Amino acid sequence: MAISVGDVETALRAGLTDVVHVQVDDTSGGCGASFMVIVVAKQFEGVPLLQRQRLVHAALGADLMKGIHALEIKAWTNAQWEANKAKAGS
Repeated sequence: MAISVGDVETALRAGLTDVVHVQVDDTSGGCGASFMVIVVAKQFEGVPLLQRQRLVHAALGADLMKGIHALEIKAWTNAQWEANKAKAGS
């Protein structure tokens, strides 16, 4: 079963706290195995990048992660989002 953009977005919103913005793009050409995500959460303030990525993986959970072949993660603070949102296309 292919994983949808909606599946990924729902899991991120449910698994992280104080989410400000979530953007999920299917980069697999439609098969649902490769995604690029931008997640902005107050929870990321003062948290090192590697730990933010671990939080994203945990939010997605083992079941979804089994079906994802590639995952590009941009786990940003509010300040990073404000600085980069024009480039992110939102």
